[in-house]
Amino acid sequence: MQLRASIVAIGWLWATTASADLLGPGEKGVKLSIQVDGTVPAGKTLILANTFRGADLITPNTVSKVEWHPMGGEMQLRLLASAEADKIPALREKLDRDGIKPISDKGKACGAAFRGVRTISDTNPAEEVRWTFTATITGDDCKAELVRTDYLDGAGKPVAAPGNTDIPPPSPPAPAPAKAEPAKVETPAATPAKTDAPKTESGCNIAAPAPAGLVVLFALLLRRRRR
Repeated sequence: MQLRASIVAIGWLWATTASADLLGPGEKGVKLSIQVDGTVPAGKTLILANTFRGADLITPNTVSKVEWHPMGGEMQLRLLASAEADKIPALREKLDRDGIKPISDKGKACGAAFRGVRTISDTNPAEEVRWTFTATITGDDCKAELVRTDYLDGAGKPVAAPGNTDIPPPSPPAPAPAKAEPAKVETPAATPAKTDAPKTESGCNIAAPAPAGLVVLFALLLRRRRR
């Protein structure tokens, strides 16, 4: 069951990394490294939280390779009890970021969080970005200060910093907008015409006037009676 969960986690990380690491025109990827100068007391370990594998153990006064991905959030130097830090390497091998996070959260923050660098302009000769910190640790208190950020070429020599070091990944094409349905126009129903028939005073309806022939016949009968 644990093996299956690990395979699923690795597949998810690979898929999300591949989709977010698409390089746009004029971009190239760079390597990352860090060096923290200072003295760490016995029983304590410096870690760099929120790296690609969850957290990295930092050896003081030594350059350490850093793997970072934007989906991991901003990185941060923390001071952690060595008994807790010793649990991290096995979890890193399994890419168990969820298992590492509650461990690194126990550490004391040594300074502000900072973003890594994903890509730079392909016209810049830099191949690596290196952060150099100084750490001052007193008991459980830790303070780390960024001394400099170097951009190094393939031979490890400093070169000019690029103008833009926060190039976002290319966005996927937006879906086509749905076609709006034509508005339905309701036709009002025709109102039937009113046909009111004339009424007599007694309330009886008169459908039509008396025919002309009946009037003539009545006049003839009245003339004979007079004779």
